[in-house]
Amino acid sequence: YMVIYWFIYNQAGRKIFDWRFDKKIAKTMLLVSWPLMFTGDFAAIYSRIDQVMLGSLLNARAVGIYSVSAILSEYWYFVPLGIVSSLVPAIINGKKSGEITYKKRLKSLLGLVALIGLAAAAFFTIFSDWIIQFFYGANYSEAANVLKIYIWGGIGMSLGFVVNQLL
Repeated sequence: YMVIYWFIYNQAGRKIFDWRFDKKIAKTMLLVSWPLMFTGDFAAIYSRIDQVMLGSLLNARAVGIYSVSAILSEYWYFVPLGIVSSLVPAIINGKKSGEITYKKRLKSLLGLVALIGLAAAAFFTIFSDWIIQFFYGANYSEAANVLKIYIWGGIGMSLGFVVNQLL
């Protein structure tokens, strides 16, 4: 995304090299944003703690089967993340036009993201056996059943992208 943002910024006639560091703004941003930074860190830990628990309760094979499913279920997250990152500024600008416009745009974005999540979950549920076989082979065939369940959490994750961006 950074390359796209940089390209658009350049097309607008602005240059990154014209930027200057402002210690006061940096301090304010750090003071205001530290809860979001910790939230991101804790989310990363939370998303992997289940694998640590599996390893201590079962064995390395179970962790491998689960990890394959977890990784595959997260591959498609770039789609809703890109959509949310692109559309949230329009939603925030809609607030300037009035509360009705803001709520209408927000409702549309939430619906779109939920629909994309539902479509991805349905796709992975239907084709998980084939996907696991194609990418990992027969040794990981058990991962397909885990993937069929794990993938549905992506709907909530996608909606969380919207909330995170708005915050």
